[in-house]
Amino acid sequence: MTIQGQLVGRKGFIVFAVLLLVLSMALPFQANAEGELTVAEAIANNDGTATVQGYIVGQVTSTNNVKQDGNYTADTNVAIADDASETDTTKMLYVQLPSSFRAQFGLQSNPDNIGKKITVTGSLEAYYTHPGLKSPTAMTFADGSGGGEPPFEPIDPATVREIGIHDIQGEGHISPYANKTVTGVVGVVSFVEDDRNVFIQDLFPDNNAKTSEAALLYKPAHNLRVGDVVLVEGTVKEWVLEGYSDKLQTDLSMTEINAQYGKVTKINTAEVPAPVIIGEDGLMPPTKVIDNDNFGEFDPQEDGIDFYEALEGMLVGIDSPQIVSPQKYGEVFVVPNGTDTFFNEKGAINIFEDDFNPERITVETSSNFVSKAGDRFEGMVVGAVSYGFGNYQIHTGGNVPAVIDGGATRDVTDLVKDDAKLSVASYNVENFSANEKNTSDEKVALIAESFVHNLHSPDIVSLVEVQDNNGPTDDGTVDATESYERLVAAIEAAGGPSYAFTDIAPEDKEDGGQPGGNIRVGFLYNPERVSLAEGVKGTATEAVAFENGSLTLNPGRIEPANFPNTRKSLAAEFLFQGEKVVVIANHLNSKSGDQSLFGKTQPPFLGSEAERIELATMIQNFIASGIEQDEGLNVIVAGDMNDYEFTPALAALKGNTLTNMVEKAPLEDRFSYVYQGNAQVLDHILVSNNLADRTEIDMVHMNSTFMEEHGRASDHDPVLIQTLLTKPADGIVEEDEMDIEITQDDITISIPEEELFEETRVELSETTFANFVDSGKDVIVDYGAFEATFDSSQLAKIDAAVDGDITFTLDQTADEHYDKGKALVDPFAFSVEDEAGEDVSINWTKPVSFVYEFEEAIDAKHVKTFYLDERGNWKNAPVTSKNVRWTFQVKNTEAMTIVKTK
Repeated sequence: MTIQGQLVGRKGFIVFAVLLLVLSMALPFQANAEGELTVAEAIANNDGTATVQGYIVGQVTSTNNVKQDGNYTADTNVAIADDASETDTTKMLYVQLPSSFRAQFGLQSNPDNIGKKITVTGSLEAYYTHPGLKSPTAMTFADGSGGGEPPFEPIDPATVREIGIHDIQGEGHISPYANKTVTGVVGVVSFVEDDRNVFIQDLFPDNNAKTSEAALLYKPAHNLRVGDVVLVEGTVKEWVLEGYSDKLQTDLSMTEINAQYGKVTKINTAEVPAPVIIGEDGLMPPTKVIDNDNFGEFDPQEDGIDFYEALEGMLVGIDSPQIVSPQKYGEVFVVPNGTDTFFNEKGAINIFEDDFNPERITVETSSNFVSKAGDRFEGMVVGAVSYGFGNYQIHTGGNVPAVIDGGATRDVTDLVKDDAKLSVASYNVENFSANEKNTSDEKVALIAESFVHNLHSPDIVSLVEVQDNNGPTDDGTVDATESYERLVAAIEAAGGPSYAFTDIAPEDKEDGGQPGGNIRVGFLYNPERVSLAEGVKGTATEAVAFENGSLTLNPGRIEPANFPNTRKSLAAEFLFQGEKVVVIANHLNSKSGDQSLFGKTQPPFLGSEAERIELATMIQNFIASGIEQDEGLNVIVAGDMNDYEFTPALAALKGNTLTNMVEKAPLEDRFSYVYQGNAQVLDHILVSNNLADRTEIDMVHMNSTFMEEHGRASDHDPVLIQTLLTKPADGIVEEDEMDIEITQDDITISIPEEELFEETRVELSETTFANFVDSGKDVIVDYGAFEATFDSSQLAKIDAAVDGDITFTLDQTADEHYDKGKALVDPFAFSVEDEAGEDVSINWTKPVSFVYEFEEAIDAKHVKTFYLDERGNWKNAPVTSKNVRWTFQVKNTEAMTIVKTK
């Protein structure tokens, strides 16, 4: 069975692939032509790869100028049009001529070409900032002349082959032949990258899973096509095909045969080897380890970085892989089928402390390709394994199957609005300003709608990346009033509240971010629900502090002198239903400076981390100083921390005073950003420990896994919490809720009336109880109508029986009943529990003293107090005082009652 098709290179160079695999059959592969476009069609859809037919009408000299007077000065380009007499440059397609086509098609050398019809195949993209076609790989006149292949005598590849491509690749990331000249290299062109680069693949594989059978071949103006068999002489280089400016220092290299000054001779044609299948029924990539031995051992079965190196340059196929990122820069990240990968609720893949997903790989699509996380390709994705921008990639020339919708939709928060609770959101609104050229009306409307519809209009919003009034215009402006007003007006128009706002403008160009934008953090707050506490607003350089548990500036910046070239954290004190809460907005330094996960340094050096830890420590120290002054201080810390929940920076921020609510979110919900196919948490909300148990969180996924076509408003998802600032009465009394009075003779623990329930638990820390024991005083636990008194010997018994924290529980719902009289007090029980909540059995050799206080004096005649002994028998409890307060002694606290026997 033969499937015909033509493969193309990355980002707009000619490739059109149609490959099919039936089970594990190795299928032959040949080149085939694509349908032709008119010039008008190529201008209207100036993207991707195509074959265009048109008439040569002139030589391009600038964007709007084409020489048509016969006085041609160069052979580097031609303009073509659908009409041979066209003079309107807007109806012309500008065609770049590489050196291999200039002698035949250039107008300086061939002025008689004017008016001739040509067919050209290449990359549709801007040329001279005008619709164009660049890097052509085929060009002929309409009569079939010109641009044809030079004649050659077919040669049996085996007779001229001196070294295998797999030998040049070797077992490892660096070729054993690096910087050496090689001759007699034979390979078939499997993929055309551009007019300088192709991938060639060995026709005689060694069946060694650790060596790739393909390599990059560099030959300017090569004029090669898929299926050409070439004999190569050149120098082996380790080269980074594409990347950022520091790619040679940070990125992995690809093994390349540089034949710029060598020879590339076409000796035959052949079927391209069938793609190697990745995933189910093929090679399974590692799913946990990128590299764990600093390149010490080349192990494709364990290390993801070695797995893809062993396939470098080869044609591979992945059947119906799951897409785990939105399309960006003309590419998506995918995960092969059949892996044990954990997918989150939107079909993306989370990172974990020990797993950064080595199985993911980039697939080249096109800039107009629409997809979101959770979608799938409908069929086999085929291309050449390449590397660029810090990741392994599959180059397809944009020829990929259609997408199957995975069904993911944008979230609406599932937190139910409760008027008694305060709602707080953190939202990075991605360089938001009043400048309509940089922040479109469409984006403003989407963000406003997300506040109202998706987040249900939070009471307070910690905003991140608000720019000054004119955005990136660098004219010294730092005020952002117009930016806030634009957002507030849009929220009102969307049906939301009339938010108030506050921030502190930074000094010009001192806080990083987009040049000229002066991004900062700030707050929106609903004045119908909360108010900004009275105080003096700080300046950009003033440092806020705590004084008597309140802020000295409101709002105020935290340690502004010690946050160089990054956003300063902003603290504001709000009042909600009479309760004070300090909210701190943050945008810590970016991860710029961190090396890539698949880079040449393993493990990657995280150059930004030390500064972030330092900043987080400053914020924690600031919070700790406030809680030291006010143990019940309510604190909420929100923002883009630019680091993950399991990192040292977040540990430093939490300290001993905060709880990161993100850690309470389910794993499938725990992400706010997607970077290079990895879903991760950058946006956090932390609360002071006293709020943790009465706070709920929702990470509202409506941006990070989606494209603008789906309604994406920012690159970050917002995070939302709802919290009760005052602890609800629940019968569980913690130390900060009880009144402890110490006298010369005893220690009395009084329980607030609102905490008195049928079952009331008094929780004491191990340290506090040890202090009670060491004091030698009696301890009285006052439950209102009930009191229990323990002397020093009884306290010592409890201390010996319990390790850790201790709970005293009074339960007025005891199951046991005394049936020989009328109960004046329903049976009640008293127990001692350890920190695991288990009852502790204590042998009270000395009776424990209890008091029950009636509302008024009773007739003590025929009234007796009983307790249930360890054998289950009711025993009379000695009473030492009567009337209103009945004091009695028991040796077992499992059940007690006071009854009238007659």
